Amino acid sequence: MTLLFISSDARPRYAEDILTVVATPPGGIFQFRYETRYVAPDIQSIVGNGMIVGQDAVIAFGGKVGTVDAFIMPTRLASVHSAEIIAEALIIKFLAKDFPDVTSLQRDAVDIEDKGKVVLTQVMSRYGGTYWPAVARSDGLVANAAGSGPSEWNDVVSRLSKLSAFSGSFFIRLSLVYATNKSFKEMFSRSKFFSMTPVELHDGSATLSNRNAAILRCWFSRETLASDERRITVKCDDAIVQISSDDSYDITSRYDDIEFWLHPRRLPVNSRTVLSIRVPGNPQVPGDLTTRVSLPIVVSRPVAPRLTRGLTSAVGAGLIAAPAILGVGSSLGLRLLLAAAGALIVSLVAALSGTP
Repeated sequence: MTLLFISSDARPRYAEDILTVVATPPGGIFQFRYETRYVAPDIQSIVGNGMIVGQDAVIAFGGKVGTVDAFIMPTRLASVHSAEIIAEALIIKFLAKDFPDVTSLQRDAVDIEDKGKVVLTQVMSRYGGTYWPAVARSDGLVANAAGSGPSEWNDVVSRLSKLSAFSGSFFIRLSLVYATNKSFKEMFSRSKFFSMTPVELHDGSATLSNRNAAILRCWFSRETLASDERRITVKCDDAIVQISSDDSYDITSRYDDIEFWLHPRRLPVNSRTVLSIRVPGNPQVPGDLTTRVSLPIVVSRPVAPRLTRGLTSAVGAGLIAAPAILGVGSSLGLRLLLAAAGALIVSLVAALSGTP
């Protein structure tokens, strides 16, 4: 059973959710909200009994909803991370997976709408012709996994950009990589960049250490060049993660690839912050929407330095105790040397103990 969740153009904020969906890196979390009156009874049932968590889902854009020309287009595959009905609202979170194969759709609004209209009619027929944005059955919808790389991302967004709802919007693609064990020259070498290790997301969050810098790569594209000034901004709690590059970028082209450097702070305890990426839209222009993505980051306190300090302290204490163990029969000079060395080691460890 593949669940279907639709975010439509009924309101600009709903369509903006689709921009978030396609920008979220694999393993990242995005969230939808529905009033329960828009949620099919079969979805409400499996939410109530807890069976929905872990289920596969197709995330689709719904265009021209409420008209005879309503259509859908699949935009992302996901699995349900959590779901809860609170008061009269369904709050559901998804883990982003692959992009669907949309190559059967031409990069043409008419073709996308015509084929999407047929699919939506088939889905609705399962529910007596009623349109539900959230359903447990998606009869007629074929959404095979294509992959999560740049090419698959582009296949989806190049078609979404042809639709009037997104005609003036910026689409972004994010990836997070470690910047470890490389010389300064290598860090800034484009040829070396691609060998950097991707940061895997676990339960929707990226885990970093103060021993590793990270780079947030951001690719953006728009159907046409914006006539006004636009800027991509990145924000997080500076006390947890320092943005060690510019935290914004002036957009002067239709597409580009940019980087933001992140340096986790040294912290006494594991800490969490949310990295927020935003590209503003223009509310005065139809189809020019705001793109927002949130990426939770956990900065873990490394265990190795603490173990090293503990072992070093033990060595120092052992050296201090050595004269007593050796006894008066041993050389006085040796005993004094061992005791002094032990005291020096313990003092150094104590002096550095405030550094995680």
